[in-house]
Amino acid sequence: MYLDVDDDDWDEYVPVIEYQLGEEGKASLSLFASVLEPLVESYWLTTTQLLLLLPLSPDHFLTESGLVGHVQTIAKAKAEKAQLYRVESCSSDTIRNAIKILQDRQVLVPAQNGDGSTPHTQSLEVANSNLLVDIIKQLTLLRS
Repeated sequence: MYLDVDDDDWDEYVPVIEYQLGEEGKASLSLFASVLEPLVESYWLTTTQLLLLLPLSPDHFLTESGLVGHVQTIAKAKAEKAQLYRVESCSSDTIRNAIKILQDRQVLVPAQNGDGSTPHTQSLEVANSNLLVDIIKQLTLLRS
């Protein structure tokens, strides 16, 4: 049986537990957050830019290196305007990891030509835009 998190009876399945942190716990949590912030932010940037690139024409394919370069350019511009929490969010390695996760989740898949053949380049396309939007929503919550 799977639990539906949108179920009105959610509180019956999972009790609400409140925790209070001492100063040591707050310091540990702050350290943990500072480690995760660049990852979340980089993944958020990657997914939102991918969503903005969705209306590409059918004959225009997206390569991994092209997407990494695009996201990194946007990230650097945002960092210069102090619109990022962490400058580490501009890391190409983290952006590549975000793309790999999107591929593992079948959000990004190898692109297909109109005839069903694979293009000669390592091109990608969005296979599940609804899941992409759901991931963006979750990452947006984590960023706030």
